[in-house]
Amino acid sequence: MGDRLLPFDDYKLTAQLRTLLIQRWVDLAGVDYTVGNGVVYLRGSLRRRCPIGNGHAKPESMVELAARLESDIRKIVGVRGVVFQLENLVKDDLQWRAR
Repeated sequence: MGDRLLPFDDYKLTAQLRTLLIQRWVDLAGVDYTVGNGVVYLRGSLRRRCPIGNGHAKPESMVELAARLESDIRKIVGVRGVVFQLENLVKDDLQWRAR
């Protein structure tokens, strides 16, 4: 079979991606996520589902969240690439910034 991914592999990656997004408190209503041939696509607007922070730690900014998500997604075994098409964030060269 070589390097070709099967549709089931994309299904498993999609499930892992959804779990990661939920763990990071991403509002799934604002972001569309798909996986095709091992490439993760995130579209829409990246937002938090609820405020994070216990009063002792500063909540992550959306820029920090995007950078962390990208890093965590790339660590998932089987992910070949990540494509972000976000309305509220953009990556220029190696830096994330708000639009």
